[in-house]
Amino acid sequence: MASASGSGRVQEATGVNGQSSSVADGAAASQINEATTSESTGAAASTPAVNGEVPPKKMTKAEKKILYGMSSPEEVAYKALTEEIMKSEVDWTAKSEMVQDIVYNICDETDGDETANPFSKLLRLFRCTADCKLMKEGTNTVAGLVLQHFGEWLKKHGEEEMRKKYLSEVVKRDAIEKGLHTGGIKFVAKVFFTTLYSVWEIVEEKKKIGQYSMALKIIDAFQFDEDENYDSAVFDILLFYYYRQKLDDALRNFIRNKPNLLRKFINYLDEFSGCATDKKRYEMLMKEMEKYGVSDTSKHTFGSSRAIETNIEKNLKELGDNFLRDEQQFMDLAPHYYRTMRGKRLRFFANTRLEQNENNTDAPSSDLTYFQNVTELLQGDLKAVARFVKDLWKENANPLYRDDAIRWCLYYDLDQQNPYCLAPTMLSYLAENPRSIQEIRFQLEKTLQQIRTQTTERIDELKEGIKIIMITNEAGFHEFLEEFETCEFAAMDSEFSQDIGFSSVCLMQIYINSKVFLLDFKSKALTNQPMKNWEKFIDIFFYGPSLVIGYDILNDINQLFRGTLSDMKADLSKSNNVVCLKRMAENLHLMDSSIIPIDSKNGNYKLSDLSEGLLKKPMPKGEQIGCWGVRPLRVDQIRYAANDAYVVAELYITFMQLVNKYQYDWDGVLMHSSMNFQKEKQKNKKEKISDSVWKDLIKRLVKEIGKDTLKEFTIDPKSVKIMADVMHHGLGKYLRRFGFDVAMAKDKIWTRKYLQKNTDRVVITTGKGLDEWGRICRVIDVPNSPTITSLQQLAFVFKSTKAMIRHGQPFYRCMECNSDEILRIPSPIVHALYAYDAHLTSKMWREPKPELEIYPFDPDEWFNKLININPFDYDNVQCEVARYGGGHFQPDWIAVRVPLKEPYTGCIVNITKNVIVAESRAMPIITGINKIPENVASRPGIFFYSCAYCGRFYYDGKILDSQPHSSKSEQNNSQVEPEHVEQAEQNEQQGKSK
Repeated sequence: MASASGSGRVQEATGVNGQSSSVADGAAASQINEATTSESTGAAASTPAVNGEVPPKKMTKAEKKILYGMSSPEEVAYKALTEEIMKSEVDWTAKSEMVQDIVYNICDETDGDETANPFSKLLRLFRCTADCKLMKEGTNTVAGLVLQHFGEWLKKHGEEEMRKKYLSEVVKRDAIEKGLHTGGIKFVAKVFFTTLYSVWEIVEEKKKIGQYSMALKIIDAFQFDEDENYDSAVFDILLFYYYRQKLDDALRNFIRNKPNLLRKFINYLDEFSGCATDKKRYEMLMKEMEKYGVSDTSKHTFGSSRAIETNIEKNLKELGDNFLRDEQQFMDLAPHYYRTMRGKRLRFFANTRLEQNENNTDAPSSDLTYFQNVTELLQGDLKAVARFVKDLWKENANPLYRDDAIRWCLYYDLDQQNPYCLAPTMLSYLAENPRSIQEIRFQLEKTLQQIRTQTTERIDELKEGIKIIMITNEAGFHEFLEEFETCEFAAMDSEFSQDIGFSSVCLMQIYINSKVFLLDFKSKALTNQPMKNWEKFIDIFFYGPSLVIGYDILNDINQLFRGTLSDMKADLSKSNNVVCLKRMAENLHLMDSSIIPIDSKNGNYKLSDLSEGLLKKPMPKGEQIGCWGVRPLRVDQIRYAANDAYVVAELYITFMQLVNKYQYDWDGVLMHSSMNFQKEKQKNKKEKISDSVWKDLIKRLVKEIGKDTLKEFTIDPKSVKIMADVMHHGLGKYLRRFGFDVAMAKDKIWTRKYLQKNTDRVVITTGKGLDEWGRICRVIDVPNSPTITSLQQLAFVFKSTKAMIRHGQPFYRCMECNSDEILRIPSPIVHALYAYDAHLTSKMWREPKPELEIYPFDPDEWFNKLININPFDYDNVQCEVARYGGGHFQPDWIAVRVPLKEPYTGCIVNITKNVIVAESRAMPIITGINKIPENVASRPGIFFYSCAYCGRFYYDGKILDSQPHSSKSEQNNSQVEPEHVEQAEQNEQQGKSK
C-alpha cells in the first residue's frame, strides 16, 4: 500500500508539471517508483488525506533528476564515456583521437538514416559531456573537441547541404540555448551556423523578453561586419543593456573589438556630458531613459543629475583609457566632454597655484609647471582661452586670479585680436593701469625665459656618484637592458600624462647600480623599435632574476600597458620578483609599529613621509602634477623624476636594515610584499558571544565586570524590562539568554506607541535615540565603536541595570520570541528528529533497497536507540518512549516523553510528526530542527534547548569544542573560576530570598 501511494504521488506531481508519459521512458518511471518506495513508509503517514485523496507530493531533487535528466541509456553512456576520457592519463592528442572516433561513429550512423539528425545527435553528446560547462576560450575541453571534430566531419560531407537538410528552427534554438548555458556559444555558432542572419530571429526574441545580455552574447559569437543592416539594431540592444547594467565587464568585452560600435557609443554618451548644468541635455537624457525601458519609479536609482553626469564622465574616461590610443581621436569623438573636462582641469591648476602663493606652501605645482600645463591644455584655442580668462576675471575675485587672467590675455594677445570676448571691467583695468600691466608682462617674460633656459640645459648627475641617463632610441635601450638583466635589484617609478580621456606612461625612471635610466616613452625612436626588444624588457621586468621595487607599483604597471605596450600582457600570478614598497611598509606596521617610527593612520604612508622620516630628505613637490607630455623636459622635471627612483632604492635598503635590526625574517617580508602574494582575508579578532560555551561566557563576563562590582548586583534579570533599539537587536537577544525581558524595536512609530504604553522599559540605544526615547523613558547609552567588543557591551548593560549574573541555566529565555518557558531535550531525541526530517527532505538521500528492507529512516532501529537512552548520561532524565499502533494511529509513529525537571518544563516529542507539546500548553508546535547542522545534531552526551512557544532549538556555544553536557558537567558549571563565581552565587541566593 505504501509503495502504491508513493508512486501515485509522483504521477500526480508529473501531471501538475504538464509532463506526459512520453517525457520519461519506462526505465525512468520505474526508477522513480523505486526511489519513492523508500520514503513512502513514513511520508504517506505524515501526509493527511482530504476527502479520500492524498495531495500531490513535491518531487525531490533526485526524482527530478531521474525524470528530466539523462534518462536514456544512450545519454548515460555518453556521460560515462566522456568522463573516462577526461580522467585518462594519456596526452591531449590521444584524447582528441578518442573523441574523434566517437563523433565520427555517431555521425556516420545517422548519415544513412533519413530520420536521424546528426546535429541533434551531436547536441545530445555535447550536453552529456562531463566538462561542457567549463568551456570558455579555447578547445582544451572534451566538449570543445566534440564541436571541433563535428565541424571537421561537416566539411567532409558537404557543410552547406547538411545545414539545409537538418538544421531546422528547433535544432537552431536548441543549439543556441546549449551554447549559452555552457558558455561555449562561440564554438557552437562557429560549427552550427554561418552568419548572424541565420539566428537573428532568436536575437530579436531575446530582446523582446528583456534578455539583453543573452542577445549580446549571441551577437558576439559571430564575427559579423558592422554594416548598416545590423549596426543600428545591435547598438539599440547595447543601449537597452547599458541602461540596466551600466558599463560592466560584459559590455566592455562586447565592444572591445568593435571599433564602429565603440565610436558610436562614445559619441552617444558625449551628448549627455554636462547634463547637470544643461537643462536641455538632461531632458533629452530622460527621454532616452524612457525609450530604453527605464520607468519613472526606477529613475531614482540613477541618482541626481550631478550623479548621472559624474557617472557618464567616468564611463567616457574609462572608454578612452582602455580602448583608444590617441588623444586627438578622443577629442573628435567626445568634443563636449573634452571641453567640460578641460575647464575643470584648468580651474584645478589655477586653484592649486593660488593655494601655493597664498599659504607659501610647497604645493604640487610650480609657476613653470602651471604655465606648461595650461598652455598644453589650451593649445592655442582662442575660444578656450577667452572662457578661461573670463572664469579667472570675476567681480570681487582674488587679486591673484585677476593678475593671472591679465597674464593669459597678454600671452595670447586677446586685447588686440579679440577684445570683445573680454569683460568690460577687464578692458577698463587694462586701459587705466599701465604700470601694473607692465609688471605682469615683465613676470611673463621672466617665466618664458626660465622655461627656455631649463629646456636647453643638460643634467648628467642627480648628485655626486648618481648618474642620469636618458634613453630615447634603440641603441640606448639595449645598453639599459644589459644593466637591467644583471643587477641585483632595480627601483622604478613613472610619470603619467595629464591628457583628458587618455592617460599613459610618458617617462619611466629605473635606478640600477648608481645609475638612473629615464625611458622616454614620448620618443618615437624608442617606442617604434621592434617588439622583440619590448618582449625582452617584459620578461626581465616580471620574470627575471632581479628584484623590481616600486612604491604602489601596481598603478605604474597598469599605466605601462597602455599606449606602446597595450598589445602585450604579463601574468602577475607567475611573477615572483616584483615588490611593492607601499605594501611592505603596511606589513611592517602590522608586524611591529616601532619598526617605522613615523606617525601613520593604519600604516598608510606616503612616499614623501617615508623619505622625510627615515632618510631625512624632504621631497620637492613642485613637479608632482607636472606636464610630462611636453618635450623637451625641463631640468627640474628630470631631477624630480630621477630623485623618485633613487628614494625608492634608498628606502628599500633602509627597510632591509630595519628588519634585520629587529631580527625579523627578511625573506618572509619580501614574500608578503610581492605583487603575486595573495593576502588572506583577515578574520575578525573579536570573538562572538555565540562561540563561547556557557561556563566560559560566565567566566569572561564576571572577569569583565569585576569581583568587587558584583557585590552590588542583586536585581533579578527577569524583573528588568528592556527595549533594544534597531541597531542593538543582537545585544538584545543575548540579554534574553541571561533572563532579561527584552522587546525588540521596530519602526519609529511602532516603538514610540509601545514605549508610551510601557514606560517602565529601559531603552538600550546609541546616538540619536538618546534624545528621541529619553523623553519617554529611561535610556542606556551603550558604547558603540570598532574597539568595543560584544562582551563589553553586555557587561555595560549589567552594570547599568545592577542585574545579577545567573549561571545555572544556559538559556533563561528564548532568544527569538522572548518566552521564558524552555525545554531541555537529550541529544538522541534531537538526532532522531533530525534523521526523520532529513529523510523527508532528502538531505541524507541514499539509494533505497526495498528487497533488503533498507531505508533512509528505519523506525525499528531508531525506536531501539531511544528506549536504550541511559538516564545517568543525561542528568537522570528518565525518558518514556512509545510507538503507537492501532486505532487512529499509524503504525510507525514514535513519540518520546521528557519529564518535568526544574527549572525546565516537561514535554512530549513526536518524532514522526516533527512537533513538540509542552506540558503547560495544549497546542503542539513545529520544531526548528532543520536549523541544526548534521554534525551537531548527531553528537551524543549533550542537551539541546527548545522554546515551548516557537520551537526554536539552541545548543551551548561551539558544541563540538565543548565537553559532553552531562549531569556532572552541569553540576560543575558553578565551579568555574570559584573566586569570581562564588560572589555571583551569593548574589543570586540573596535575590531569591528577597
